[in-house]
This record gives sequence, structure tokens and C-alpha cells, in this order.
Amino acid sequence: MIIAEETFVLRSKNNRGDRWLEIILNDRGSFFSINEKDKSFAMRPNEEIVSFSFNSTSRTSVALTDEGNLYLANGNELDLIAHNYSEPLVEAEKVITDYNGDFWISSGLTGIYKVSEEAFTKLQLLPLYEKPDIIFPYRTIYGDIIISLMSGETHVRNVVNPNIEKKFDFIIHGMDEINGKYYAGTTRGLKIFDSQNVEFSDFQFNNQNITFLKKDRKQLWVGVAAKGLYKIDLDKNETTKIESAKIEVPNHFYTGQPSYDQQSYYFGTSNGLYIYGKSDGQIRKLSTPRELGSYSGVSTTDVYGNTWFTLEKGIVGITNRGNIKIIPGDKYLRTNLFYT
Repeated sequence: MIIAEETFVLRSKNNRGDRWLEIILNDRGSFFSINEKDKSFAMRPNEEIVSFSFNSTSRTSVALTDEGNLYLANGNELDLIAHNYSEPLVEAEKVITDYNGDFWISSGLTGIYKVSEEAFTKLQLLPLYEKPDIIFPYRTIYGDIIISLMSGETHVRNVVNPNIEKKFDFIIHGMDEINGKYYAGTTRGLKIFDSQNVEFSDFQFNNQNITFLKKDRKQLWVGVAAKGLYKIDLDKNETTKIESAKIEVPNHFYTGQPSYDQQSYYFGTSNGLYIYGKSDGQIRKLSTPRELGSYSGVSTTDVYGNTWFTLEKGIVGITNRGNIKIIPGDKYLRTNLFYT
């Protein structure tokens, strides 16, 4: 954390805010001296700072703690900001500052809090957006907000016409768009979403649980619970089950990402990671440490073209050159639970 004034800067050296570096500046902005300082702030026992924010325009600095308390820098001291919200901050994670000097606190469970001269103000979200069991969110280019809940429901609203709201008795596990048409993998089959009429129509695998759906150019990869992986060529209207004479292909597919060169596709399954080669049409298993587990349910591709897959006890990275990198959870991560 940084507390800045015209002639000095205090920088925190730990998460308790009691060890600091005092940096004295001269009138030209250059360093004059750097000294270690021990300062005792009025924080509760075992309370730790989890996030900092400094606004160079208003020259204010703030610290957020793991107990949801907010401390404002006042000279070289930290003062607790009392709030007028009737409930405590739940799962407060990060604080940032806007150009007006107001502070915004993100919550992992309840939304966003704004801190200004009026103290704490919670943004009043629609009741649907405040539900803690949201499992799948999606937005179409037409302004449709589609949210599935763990309770087994999917709600559709439209930001252009908020009076339109419909509820459907299935969960969506994946959704993608090809040529303006939206495909949804649901607990009741693969469906097509009609934005104009706000309806889902059956497409394939009716009344079957679709655990994975991802587009690959003009094709769809579809994972069907207890039945395995399928490839749908929309131009040819062909559906092919991915099988192998060399290995046993898992029956449960949950996530997937294309390779950097687009010549292969990686999949996360109930039995580890697999790669499908487009040139030979063969699927094979990737070798990963057994101690990381076998279930892979979440994946992503970063800006450099590297893909990342979660396993039960760690993360596996596949670089844009095809090399495998391992991040053991017990060594680097605070938790092995990933949802998105």
C-alpha cells in the first residue's frame, strides 16, 4: 500500500500495515531519504490487509482488510471508515478508486459496494443477479441476459426490453453462437435459442444432459453425459461420435480449448486431459501427474495462446508450443476449487 503526500511516501511492507518504508522526496521529486518505520494502526488482532488502492488525482489511499473493514490514509496514519450499511461486507475481495475519488469494493458473493462521502452504499441489483447459486451467465448480441441457477432454472431477461422475462426448467452448461444462431447445451438436450421470441427449441440429444458445448469454426463439440464426445458439422448436418480403437474414451466431457495452431483440440474430462488431432481424427490421453487427480471441469486460453485446465489438485498449462506445465495446488494455490 502507498500513502503519498507532497514530500513523503509510505509503502507497506506486510499485510498488517505495521511495517513501512518512509520515502522522503525533495522539491524536485527525487529521493531524499528512505527509512524503515514501525507504525501501529488500529487494526483488530489477526486482521490483514487484502487490497490497496491509491488515487493520484485526489491523493487518497485506502486499505481493505480480510474482515471487510476499510481504512483511509490520513497523513501517515490509517483511519477506519465507519459505514452506514446494515449488513457486513461479505467476501470483500478488492478495492479500487475512480476518478472522482470514490472507492468501489467487489464482493465474491453479493455484488459491488460504493464508498463515497455518503459512506457505504450497496448497488441494488435485480434479485436474480443477487442469487448465490448462479452457475452459468451469458449475454447475446441482442441484449438477452441468460442466467442458469443450480436450483435447476434458467432465466432470460433483455436489457433493451426489461419487461420481457421468461423462466425455463433446465440448466445451461454451455452456449455459443455460429452465424447468428445461438446453441445451448442444457440438462434437457442441445437447443437453439430464438432471441426474438425468447424461446428454446430442441435441436439434438433431446432430454439428455449436455455437459459441454463449444464451437470450433462451423462445428460444435458436444459432451453428452454418460455417452461421450460428439462433433457436429453444421454445414454437412453430420453428427459424429468420437471413438478410438486404441484407447478407452471417457463418457464424460466437461470443458475444452483449441490448440494455438488450431490443428488440435484439448478436452477436460472425468478421466484427465485428452487431445484430438484434426488431421488424423485420433484422440489420445495427455500424460499428467497422477497426484493431481483426474477430474477437469474448467479451462481457459490466455492472450498468449496458452491453455489452462483445472484438475482436482492443481492446474495444467499447455503452452502455445505444446509443452505441458504443472502448477501443484498444494504448493502454489490457496484453493483447488474453480468454477469459472
